[in-house]
Amino acid sequence: MFGHVVRRYRRRSGLTQEDVADRAGLGLRTIRDIEAGRINRPRAATVRLLADVFDLRGIERHRFHELAVFDGEAEAPDGAGLSADERTMLRSLLGRLVGDPLCPRCAAVDRS
Repeated sequence: MFGHVVRRYRRRSGLTQEDVADRAGLGLRTIRDIEAGRINRPRAATVRLLADVFDLRGIERHRFHELAVFDGEAEAPDGAGLSADERTMLRSLLGRLVGDPLCPRCAAVDRS
């Protein structure tokens, strides 16, 4: 799910994966792996660098960081295996992303 969020911010910023990698000082493969969901739990430093690239501030930055941590703990992309409280927390972290066509996994969590 974090990968979908990263992709959404990248596209919203009009950046390519290469642009994000260059601006963050990360490898292109890292960005690709995050967006593809192959890296479920990125390092805290990586999340901070991405938040800087996307110019996230305040609560939006906090939610971005929390989603990176929480996404690695979710057992299933559709929210299966999560308690009702955990699903509620996930929905609040996702905020306006729920129902976004660029984040189909977000919509799946909202339906559970």
